[in-house]
Amino acid sequence: MRTSAFLVVLCFIAATAFADVEWQRMTANTENVCVNGFVQNLRYDIELPANAHFLVLDETPGLEDVSCTRQKTEMILNFASADHYDNAVSILKGRDTMYITSKGRFSKCHESMEMGEHFSIGRVIDMKESSSHAVVVSIVRVDYQEVFRNGDVDFRIVGECPQNDLPGDWSKNFCLGLNTKDCQTVEQAFAIYQNALISVSCKDCFMGFQSEAFFHMSYGVHLVDEVYTGLKNMNLNGALVLEAVATKDWGTGVDKNFNLLQNAPSFGFSIGPIGLRMWFGIPVEIILQADFLATATADAGISFNWNLGDMTVDWKKGDSWKVVKPDPSFNSQTVLSGSASFDGKTSFQLIPGVTLTVDNVITMEAFTTPQIDAEVSGSTVTDQICANVTWQFQVETESQLHLDILSDVTTDTWGPKILYDSGVKDLGSTCVGGGSTKKRLH
Repeated sequence: MRTSAFLVVLCFIAATAFADVEWQRMTANTENVCVNGFVQNLRYDIELPANAHFLVLDETPGLEDVSCTRQKTEMILNFASADHYDNAVSILKGRDTMYITSKGRFSKCHESMEMGEHFSIGRVIDMKESSSHAVVVSIVRVDYQEVFRNGDVDFRIVGECPQNDLPGDWSKNFCLGLNTKDCQTVEQAFAIYQNALISVSCKDCFMGFQSEAFFHMSYGVHLVDEVYTGLKNMNLNGALVLEAVATKDWGTGVDKNFNLLQNAPSFGFSIGPIGLRMWFGIPVEIILQADFLATATADAGISFNWNLGDMTVDWKKGDSWKVVKPDPSFNSQTVLSGSASFDGKTSFQLIPGVTLTVDNVITMEAFTTPQIDAEVSGSTVTDQICANVTWQFQVETESQLHLDILSDVTTDTWGPKILYDSGVKDLGSTCVGGGSTKKRLH
């Protein structure tokens, strides 16, 4: 009851505070459009303030430079001439309620902004004019519930397309890659641990997620009704193959973050004058335990092609979070080569986190953890090297809504929770002749 009363008060305040706002309904429906190498689908049918309430920085004539404070509470707009300056000031004075937006070019208004930080939209609360063709604008953060109402937005990335935007094979899902550019092959080997006695490197370590990404939101009158996002038809290609070179009995442990090549694209789309962005990040952690009992060299690990299915989160006003769990099918191979005198064992985890974020709306973070345990031993009598390999795959996820919600039922966070655990899978024993290479399919 208290929540319902508060909602009535909030709606009344919003209606009176922005009484001068003229609303317009905007619609769009585009499918299979190639934008910067990716195939996008965008559909919306929603109300937002009329164009007269917006100064779109990317479309403002004569705007040469934009800077903002670290907190993004002030913006300095520098113009090429007095005429351009006067035109912008006239627009900013045109309505009591004014918004400043950027669709991309001026979204990095502070030099220290990282990839996930940018300016998208702010409401003007004050303006200071100057005689040097620059205007200082004070702004406050805008919740999208302030500028969207009575409608829906759907955005999808359904594949990749030629960079030159010419027609071609658009059937391929887009690639989210760790140490790979094409989700099929490794980009480079990298060292994990090295001292005067041993070295351990990732000779063939990569993970490539091929998928479709989508985002949906629905609005009532100034309040969000639903936010739904995630990845569909996920396929994970990769390999975890270690090369170990030991000159003496030795053991080591490693747990650290690595800066590996990431193919983590971002996608921009616009709803009228308001630009939004969906982007991905792939933080990486590697955990290794290794013990070597002989002086020799060996490569051991697995390669895999796993169909993970869908992983989605759905927030609805007045309801609980709904999460679709992945439903994987696995195809794995043991990879083995080395000296017949090698003897050792390793436990290895490569933990990439796939983070999907939509501008000030929602973040979904999933940590996929494939772990391999390999016991490798050789025999100089039979001139063979053998490996017993097991693996396990877990998916842990959490989500956070970045909108201000008022509900006594739902919360703005979900998780972290383990969505999937394969359990330990035994690939059995694989033996090859010393120095040769073999892959065993499981």
